[in-house]
Amino acid sequence: MNLQQLNHARNRISDLIAVDRDGEKLLIVEVKANNRRRDVARLQLISFLQSEKAISQVIIPYAAIVTLENIELFEWNGDELTLRYCFDTTEVLREYDSEIGKKRIFEYYLGSLVEGWLRDIAYRWKLENPPKLKELDKLGLASRIAEVVPEMVL
Repeated sequence: MNLQQLNHARNRISDLIAVDRDGEKLLIVEVKANNRRRDVARLQLISFLQSEKAISQVIIPYAAIVTLENIELFEWNGDELTLRYCFDTTEVLREYDSEIGKKRIFEYYLGSLVEGWLRDIAYRWKLENPPKLKELDKLGLASRIAEVVPEMVL
């Protein structure tokens, strides 16, 4: 990847980003309402993670791709993006919109639902035990999320 590509990747918009209590990037999320764009989302994640490592010497430990079908949660070690969990999107987000899976969902709204879920993981604003809390705890992610920011230019 050349410098121009690194700068482009660095300035692109991330759909969601979760940070820890120190304000460090913890999780980046790509949201794609079109399931066929999943492969593009994976390439975008890898490009962004690589550029953060190269430019800022920062390794963002987690990444996710959200489609209408699945929420894929990955770990990033600085070299490899490894799938850790794959959740059914409807199962996870049903608590935040009971009509999900029954109506047409656009990317922006899907991102808002994911943001609500991740904030529920961080603050327990809606549920005492948000969906997939145990799995996120096993990764060490759930207790580290302090804030979730939508559509951030990084």
